[in-house]
Amino acid sequence: MAIIEISVSRRGKGVQVRTRMVRNDDDSELVRNTAKRIHMSLGDLFTV
Repeated sequence: MAIIEISVSRRGKGVQVRTRMVRNDDDSELVRNTAKRIHMSLGDLFTV
């Protein structure tokens, strides 16, 4: 199982959003690829 962590903190007058992906070496290729795609999409979503 891959886990995607999202943390939000104050930064000046706005917020800072960080994402991090944690995965097991036992994960299947499908799980790894899907989690990686979601993680990348979240990064694009929160990039200003």
